[in-house]
Amino acid sequence: MSSEDTAGTQPSGRGRVALGAVLAVLLLAVAAGAVWLLVVPFRATPKPAPDSALPRLTGERVLSLPSGDWRRPTWRPDGRALVASKDEGGKSQLWLIPLDGSLPIQLTFGPGAHVAAPGNAWRAERLLYASDESGEWDAWVMDTKTLKARNIGPSRGDESDPVYSPDGKLIAVSSRPFGAEWARIEVLRYSSDATTMDLWATAVRSPAQGDATCPQWSPDGASIMFGLGSEAGRDLWVVSAPNADTTLAPAAPSASATAATPATGTPRSTGTTPPTAVPPPSAPATIPVADATATVLLASRGDQCDAAWLDEVGDEVVFSDTETSTVPADLFVLSNGLIGRLTDTPQAEHSPSPSPDGKRIVFERGDVGSRVLVLADLARGGGAR
Repeated sequence: MSSEDTAGTQPSGRGRVALGAVLAVLLLAVAAGAVWLLVVPFRATPKPAPDSALPRLTGERVLSLPSGDWRRPTWRPDGRALVASKDEGGKSQLWLIPLDGSLPIQLTFGPGAHVAAPGNAWRAERLLYASDESGEWDAWVMDTKTLKARNIGPSRGDESDPVYSPDGKLIAVSSRPFGAEWARIEVLRYSSDATTMDLWATAVRSPAQGDATCPQWSPDGASIMFGLGSEAGRDLWVVSAPNADTTLAPAAPSASATAATPATGTPRSTGTTPPTAVPPPSAPATIPVADATATVLLASRGDQCDAAWLDEVGDEVVFSDTETSTVPADLFVLSNGLIGRLTDTPQAEHSPSPSPDGKRIVFERGDVGSRVLVLADLARGGGAR
């Protein structure tokens, strides 16, 4: 074979240089891989990715309490004690539960049932609760120093779940007037002589029908969250709240204020336009809130109830939810459009009540007749909140 025949098969000087460079790169890659395999196992473990911003429960513990059916816990303003209802034989009384290990103290002794509402039911030395000891369910307020209580309900039907506004000047209740098919949200305000209550009656306009229950004020007092529906299915809604400084004028209940069925309309958030005259302090005034159109907060999941604001700025809500109609309720948190599960047990969890400092939560767990109270810490990210 001539030199001309072999010229195309032998690498030129330039080709040999390029081939050598490729081989050098391959050798370096192999060497680097060997070093990586040797070194990585002995390196410190990298820090895990940050946890979700959604809170979670840690340190769950069942409170040691006398036997009974315990439910509907709410916090004393200093966070050192709880108030809960203990049900025995179809009757229930309110008990003070110190968190320092002291024995519970009975607060109510009247006939019938006495039930507080999770959330802001206790302000200073005034404790709100609902009782049927007068023959119908009414809102009551107790002086927790003297244990003296009085009925503050308008005596127009059944009231339940009374809670204070953040400034303590207003009280929201779930109310079912006599003859009404559905309960609605009403707002009470003490009159100028503190002997009667002024009353806003809110007929919620929404595409849904059912009882409006479990009202909770937003931390800024601008709106009220509530459950709307029945045990077959409830959704969470928000409606604009009246202002405590707005004066009221006496007026007869209008058709929209007393309607058993909420009117239909497109959900939207809107303000209110209350009257401006001052009512006489001798009698309550019933005023329908103008354009009390509610906005759905969370819908189409199951039986959502017992919702409470979890943080001081109103970005998070904790609530009880069955997800479907056939499973026990668990606790969930709604935060900026995300939903996180807080509990997942075979037993039902209801009535979540965040502590005043937002670091703990108490709730009821179990079946009717054997419910216990569970206290847990709220954690976020890598540690406690």
